[in-house]
Amino acid sequence: MKNRFQITIPVIAIVLAAFMPAVARADNLLRLFPLLQGNFLYTDNVKFTPSNAQGDFSSNFAGGFYLDVTTPKRYATLEYSTFASLYLSHSNLDRGGQAQFARITDEEDIAPHTKINLYDWFVRDSPVIMAVTSGDRIPEFTPGFTEFLLANNHVIINTFKADAAHAFNQRWTGQFGIGQETISSEGGSASTLQAASMNLLYRVNEQFSIGPGYRFADFIFPSSTQPNSQVQWPIAHAVWLPAKDLFAEGYIGPMVAYNTTGVARTRVDPGGVLSIRYNPRPFHIAVSGGQQPGLSAGLGAGGVTRFGQGDFAWDITRRITFSANAGYSQVLPAGVSAQLIGYSAGMSERTTSWLTVFARYIGLRREYTGNPTAFTPGSLPSGTEFGRESVANYWAVGASIAFEAFRWSWQ
Repeated sequence: MKNRFQITIPVIAIVLAAFMPAVARADNLLRLFPLLQGNFLYTDNVKFTPSNAQGDFSSNFAGGFYLDVTTPKRYATLEYSTFASLYLSHSNLDRGGQAQFARITDEEDIAPHTKINLYDWFVRDSPVIMAVTSGDRIPEFTPGFTEFLLANNHVIINTFKADAAHAFNQRWTGQFGIGQETISSEGGSASTLQAASMNLLYRVNEQFSIGPGYRFADFIFPSSTQPNSQVQWPIAHAVWLPAKDLFAEGYIGPMVAYNTTGVARTRVDPGGVLSIRYNPRPFHIAVSGGQQPGLSAGLGAGGVTRFGQGDFAWDITRRITFSANAGYSQVLPAGVSAQLIGYSAGMSERTTSWLTVFARYIGLRREYTGNPTAFTPGSLPSGTEFGRESVANYWAVGASIAFEAFRWSWQ
């Protein structure tokens, strides 16, 4: 019970922060959108195993809601969905209502020169098929999402982040952030990553800013075979805006990791992340990658996470969008490796103000290598074979419905 209670703390905090009544102003608005999505899907590896792959057709459904609050100084959202799936030949995999997804965001100007952002991402007991096919957009292969696909289906993952930015003057800006990632395995034990970051940016000119920074990560594991550890990460941080539609950001520095329990051990690795966004309408392009500390979602060990991600979208018309992406994530705790590669492409059309139809392809490749005893028992998907790659392809067509069911404005 203790681990499950810890998971809910960031959720409660962010809900209170996002939806407490704001100071009365004009143009305050609250909206509620019911969400319903369904698709018909074929996969050539329904259990996502490295051997004896079996294909099957399935019907998948997601239902929930989207709520947003807008004021002159705040924009907050709450999204919730639950899922159901029916299989043609594997009826033992049928399920409904067990998997839950929630996402909460809050962007707020708390003072003329100070902004805060809150974010919480929660998923419970979600099978791979639901994770990659839910919604009318192709999945984004972020490090957190790909690490989730490396874990057992029957886990609870919660990621919480909060950061604040303050402009001291026209030249100097400070940023401070905290975060927590918690992964509870099927047996109820939880691994936790707690993190903090801070940095200063000096604006050299209108296009370029640079400054020092520091990041800290604390890994806590339930298994006595996995020592708790911490990471100290001093960084150099830079932001570059060379053109109106182009944004680049990067940071680099040595990651110093050491055990706080068990056998004393220190490890130094290079760390750094680079992200670039380019939006020459009607195109949207984003590329990011690097190496950073990461909790091996459900894998029961902390270490280095290497990742790369690319996203592309083309608004062909006001209603039709083509999108494609690819992502790579490799988690490297001591002595083991967990790797996932994902790629997808899809087309969607907003046929009416409330109906969107879509078609998409998604491919996944997953592999575990190293010593199996290094992973927490029950944390890996069933059928895992070390040193053998699991490959699955998904083809889906479907539709999603979202309409404004409630609107309330006040002063």
